[in-house]
Amino acid sequence: MQALEAATSAPACSRAPVGRQLREAGRYPRVWLVTVHTPAPDAQLYRAQLATFGPRVHTVGAVGAQVDLYERSPAAMPAPVPPPRHCARIVPAARS
Repeated sequence: MQALEAATSAPACSRAPVGRQLREAGRYPRVWLVTVHTPAPDAQLYRAQLATFGPRVHTVGAVGAQVDLYERSPAAMPAPVPPPRHCARIVPAARS
């Protein structure tokens, strides 16, 4: 399991969007984005970045939470337009 976090540093943001990195790696046919009590700007950033993986095909929401399912696209997806001031990066998920 991996997690996303918002980043503002130039080195972290100079790489391809997270969704494109995951799609090009070819390891996952689908990606789940689970957000719980996530600030709206961060959630929008994560969704925009994962849109480069493939289309969002399913969403389930509840108060303070949302789950989005993305299916890998066989072709490259366009980057978010306009490019966000921040980007998302993959970090190891915390284990309890």
